[in-house]
Parts: sequence; structure tokens; C-alpha cells
Amino acid sequence: MEAPVSATSQDGGAPSASGSPAGHEGPAHQMERRVAVLAPSEGAGDDVIVQAAKLLVDDLADAYAAYERMSSYQGDEAERTLFIKADGTPCRAAIAPCASNAMPDAGAVAAALGTPPHDAPGYDGAHVYLVVVSPSEDGTEALSKLGELSNSLRTYGIVHAGSVIVTHGDQIPALMRTPRLGMWRRPVAESIDSLIAAMRMGSTLGAPIIASPSRLWLRLRSLRCSKDRS
Repeated sequence: MEAPVSATSQDGGAPSASGSPAGHEGPAHQMERRVAVLAPSEGAGDDVIVQAAKLLVDDLADAYAAYERMSSYQGDEAERTLFIKADGTPCRAAIAPCASNAMPDAGAVAAALGTPPHDAPGYDGAHVYLVVVSPSEDGTEALSKLGELSNSLRTYGIVHAGSVIVTHGDQIPALMRTPRLGMWRRPVAESIDSLIAAMRMGSTLGAPIIASPSRLWLRLRSLRCSKDRS
């Protein structure tokens, strides 16, 4: 999966929300914080669900950069976050788009993050955040799988720091074409914002957040589908 930011360095380096080449040296480079973006599991299956997960992570990266700019009072000297493709480059935080039926493999996550042995001096564990898309109406089928993944990650010294489960996965690509904080999409966007807040503070969420499009959106979409079939 490509890093979910639009600006790309001219020399082919990893894209950055700031537009600076990944290899740039100097004070600005020292202030960059890296977040690894994992690719969906190869066993994810449903293309619509995988597409939905990628769109949500793209949205998270864009919103993250916007909130970072709004909260900065130091201009170019402020810390910038660089979303990079997970390729083994050491990172202390990661975001993963997931289908509810295909959670990432803990060993692959550790390798993608360049994670050192969990007993390395001073190492307190990389934080992994997940955006999970479910085709169901309540997303509860993902909860037990998230618990299993959390336990598996712990053996590598990685912290499962938070997850958002987004339901009605087949509706998400259409939903993402609506305004981010409009009435249709707001419940999903606010849940993603909760994950962004935890990522920015380096903290952990409690139980996974389950988010759905607005009920009126779902009702109108259902009526439209019924009309198309008639």
C-alpha cells in the first residue's frame, strides 16, 4: 500500500505531509515522527472491504496532517509526522487497514516495523493502531480476532494501542464521497479522530470503537437499492 499522503519527493523518497524529501538532513528532519503504514493482509478477500479500509486510512492520514498544522504554533520548527510504507524501517508507531476476516500476522507486523527484541534496553514497545472494516451491521465478529491479535503482538513487545471497527463495509466507498463531518459520515469520522488523538499523544485507547454510518444514510441507501431492484 502506498503511503496515504499526496506529496511525493522528486527523488522518489517516501512522501511527506510537509513535502520534504525523506532523505533531507537538518533540524526539520530531526523533528519528523514516522508512522508506518501496513498493507492489508493477503487473505483479506473482499475487494470492496479492502478498498474501504484503505480509504479510511487515507482519510486518517489527511486528517492527522490537518490537525497537526492547526495545533502548531512553531511553524517549520514544529514536529511533523511522516507516513511511510512499512518496509522494515524502524518505527515506533504504525497504522494498519484491515478486513475483519483477515487480521495482520503479528510476526509480519514486527518485521515491517523493524521491531527490536522486546527485551532491548529502553525499548517500551511500538504502538500499532488498526482501522478494521466489517461487512456486518455490528462488527462484533472482529472483537475476538482483535483480542487474539493483541495477545500475539505482545509476544513481540508490540502494543495493540487502539482500533476502530467500521461496520457496513460495502457502504464505505460511497460514504467517503460525502463531507467528512457532514451528517452522513460524522459518526465514522469522529471515531477515526479518536484514533488520531491517541496516535498523536502516543497513548492507548480502551476497548475498540465500533462506528457505523448514520442510520438515515443506511436507510436511504437501503431504499435506493430496493428501488433499483424493482
